Amino acid sequence: MRKNDLIKLLENIKGNPEVALWNGHVEDYMHINDLVEVPLVKKSYNFYIEMKQIQDQVNRGDWDYKLSDDKLEELKNSYKRYVDWQMDGYITQEDIKEKRYTKKRLVLLEPKTRGKSSFDRSGSISY
Repeated sequence: MRKNDLIKLLENIKGNPEVALWNGHVEDYMHINDLVEVPLVKKSYNFYIEMKQIQDQVNRGDWDYKLSDDKLEELKNSYKRYVDWQMDGYITQEDIKEKRYTKKRLVLLEPKTRGKSSFDRSGSISY
């Protein structure tokens, strides 16, 4: 959701009620502590194709091998399906400058801990 869309939603609320986050793991609410900005990265389509090309060349032992049009179409579909935005501290500014990865900003609402705990089949959860 974009910031302006969130502002519109909040402005449509009548009165001045408390706003909190829902924690579905413990089925309870949590207050908002802070906003945290995180960078997200995504492998570029051209870099994805380049890496698949090199991988096929290595597997075949043929450095002159080129991907076929059918294989490129298959890779295009797999790129859309499997390559997604992620937090990755190992991507350098050079990777972004060389267009191996694209970068975008994401702002997260950080919940404030309530000092409570819950228990489920996975064990104890403190929140």
